[in-house]
Amino acid sequence: MEYLDRAYNLSIKHPLPDSIQYIQGNILFVKGLIQRDNLGCDYALPYLTKAANVFEKNLSKKLLNSSMAITLNNIGDCNFELKKYQKAQQKYEEAIVYATKINAVKNIAYSKLGLAKILSEEKKYQSAIQKLEEALLSVKNINDAGLKTELYKSLSKNYAAVGNNEKYNTYTKLYFEEEEKLLNEEKKSINQVANNLAAENLNKRKNQKNTYTYIFIICGLLLLVILGYIVNKILQKRRKIAQKRQEIENTSKKQ
Repeated sequence: MEYLDRAYNLSIKHPLPDSIQYIQGNILFVKGLIQRDNLGCDYALPYLTKAANVFEKNLSKKLLNSSMAITLNNIGDCNFELKKYQKAQQKYEEAIVYATKINAVKNIAYSKLGLAKILSEEKKYQSAIQKLEEALLSVKNINDAGLKTELYKSLSKNYAAVGNNEKYNTYTKLYFEEEEKLLNEEKKSINQVANNLAAENLNKRKNQKNTYTYIFIICGLLLLVILGYIVNKILQKRRKIAQKRQEIENTSKKQ
């Protein structure tokens, strides 16, 4: 948050060029998500709303329609959490408009999931089921375990509410299967991270071992040179001493 605050303040003090002004929206959006996790939707909504305002001014970049839709969906989620269902519905519907411009299928499906939750709260279960079935069909060939899990879970609850046990059992089973896939994917991700760290540590140890080996060899060679030098000096001194003795002995004999 500290770095995000600094980045945002810099973007105000030194206004960004039009071509990258959307970055300010990214900063506000991330701040909103952090505030939602830490403090709740009351604190997140002002940041998310400001982010949407920034994205709205930069829609000349077509891809920002996706950022706009994602932000509106998050605003919708917050209003739903705060039981402001009318505002939530408005934001989900707006999100669909922006997502449709670039055929952002997952964003549209998520918006329909949000609308279905509102319909369920209003006890309009059949309408909710229709929305959910539409959303599920649109993401049938898309690999998104998180979204599908939510859709199956919501369909299960709505079919239970209308007393359709067959559909309830079907979607409950699919929900648990998708939930298990999601957990397995998370485990794979965690294991991958662990394996990468283990490999990195192993490489570090190997590098350290190689470094130590080189150091040991170099030190050994230096030691041998030093020992050779010392031995040579000792031998030179012994030869000198022996030579002096010989000279003294020769001198004694002559006398």
